Amino acid sequence: MKLPNNFPKELNGEKLLFATRPKCFSGIYDMENREMVSIEYYAIAESHENSEIKLLSMDGSFNVIADSCFFDIDEAMYELEPDNITEKDWKELIQ
Repeated sequence: MKLPNNFPKELNGEKLLFATRPKCFSGIYDMENREMVSIEYYAIAESHENSEIKLLSMDGSFNVIADSCFFDIDEAMYELEPDNITEKDWKELIQ
């Protein structure tokens, strides 16, 4: 799945390692604004502070709307396999 050319390489002080797009509608209910927010991108990030791995759910403007912590990259990727997102769907952002 194609990512936009302006996809960030760093976000909120975290280095983005991999990214992909959902294959079907995915959203999170925003309790504060009482609305469904569409997830447009997923990214796997590494924190600069403690090398923690995070799975980020982002909207179309690259705002993080949810995150989850994992022990390693494979575990973070596996989290989305029920949504039919597999390792081959992830694009590496760093070379």
